[in-house]
Amino acid sequence: MFNLLASRRARSLRLSKLGPAIRPTLLCNLQGDPFTGSGFRSNWHRLIQTALKGRRRKNGIVTLAPVLKEPFTFNNLRAKNATDEDDFEAAHNRLAHSDRRTTQMVYVRKPRRAQAGRKVCA
Repeated sequence: MFNLLASRRARSLRLSKLGPAIRPTLLCNLQGDPFTGSGFRSNWHRLIQTALKGRRRKNGIVTLAPVLKEPFTFNNLRAKNATDEDDFEAAHNRLAHSDRRTTQMVYVRKPRRAQAGRKVCA
């Protein structure tokens, strides 16, 4: 039993060092294959447009009410995930950037709070 657990632990450690290149695809088409770039963009655009405008039949009956007020990109989901994390280290590790500055500058979009007692305009 101990050998089995040790071998699983060793395999898990080895796989974790390989990084995101071996992870399975998150979003797949109906055949289970990864989307092509143009296929994903086309599906994303259609989804966002439906969420913004809703869906109506030709006679004007609403079958799906609009659920979004403004469009967003798939990259915004990644940034939101990092921004919602309270611990910067956890966000940095989740996004797996080699440079911490990339995570800080591009993906963490929390508003900066003004410090008390500082002049805003001179």
